[in-house]
Amino acid sequence: EILSKEQTETPPTKTKPPPPPLPNTNDPLILLGSNPGDSFDDIRAAYKRMVKIYHPDILMGPDASADERQAANWNFARINAAFDILKRKEDEEVLEYTV
Repeated sequence: EILSKEQTETPPTKTKPPPPPLPNTNDPLILLGSNPGDSFDDIRAAYKRMVKIYHPDILMGPDASADERQAANWNFARINAAFDILKRKEDEEVLEYTV
């Protein structure tokens, strides 16, 4: 049986729209989209939400440029650093914290 061109073509892949840019701030709460009064469980949930949006493996396609990959890795590193600071703040009293 001979297949037509429509039957042999692969469907186009759906590309996700790019996420919004991260806030230009050094405050880890603002970076994660949390508020100062949020509990640590709320902060952890915000962190997990941000990871799902900004993870470089999810965000970048195979045709991404080196600059796009570097920017995605930088944003992901900022998110991880913000959560690490807040996690340490939860474990011990950290008076000054910036990302």
